[in-house]
Amino acid sequence: MLRFIILCILLFTNNCSASDKFSFCKLGDGNFDDCLAKSIQTALRAIKSGYPEYGLKKFDPLFAGNFTIKGGTGPVQLDQYHIDVEILGFSNLTVIKAHFDDKKKSLQISTKLTRMIQQGNYVVDGKILALPVVGNGKCTFWIDELDFPVTMDFQETKKDDKTYFKITSFRVGIHMKKMQMNFENLFNGNKLLGDNINRVINENWDALFSDVRTSTEECYAGFLKRYAQDFFDKVPVDEIFLK
Repeated sequence: MLRFIILCILLFTNNCSASDKFSFCKLGDGNFDDCLAKSIQTALRAIKSGYPEYGLKKFDPLFAGNFTIKGGTGPVQLDQYHIDVEILGFSNLTVIKAHFDDKKKSLQISTKLTRMIQQGNYVVDGKILALPVVGNGKCTFWIDELDFPVTMDFQETKKDDKTYFKITSFRVGIHMKKMQMNFENLFNGNKLLGDNINRVINENWDALFSDVRTSTEECYAGFLKRYAQDFFDKVPVDEIFLK
């Protein structure tokens, strides 16, 4: 989802070579927010396979790397170690609204997605709903009817007489109507135990996710912030916004 954030920048960038793929919005115009939302929507589709001119890697699937979802204080008493994770579906995000506050240097984007898939490898050892769970292997999460708001706050920094954005805060929200999960090779491949645990997890997905929502959102915000900051480090502010 780097692209999800960075397309906001692409929309403003002052580079005519992108004009065939991206539309631009002028900061301060009365219809700026509407223009921004529409431009982000266009850019999301355009960068599905990446945009090398801006250092953008493939957007869909998005390689998220490794992260750890910490266990909660309720039904999920285990840490989930996720390895070589890919996120599928971000190029199909629908932008509901967007806003950039120039005084506060804050960007807000509200999006929806019919289905997102997270897939990769995992390692777990702990308890879910007081049931012992141990395993490692491949796992897949199917997330339906996702609301995915993103908020970034910036401060301006100077380098070589140019001004750049540094992200000081990056937050995401993950809210869905349904999530289903499949963990392969639970209990060293014991199919009976593994199938039973997967069934229990999927029957109680809402309560289970609520217990790890904060940690999950922090993980997503972490890898998205890194992707976005790489771009902001390269492009000065006066090349990002149309005045």
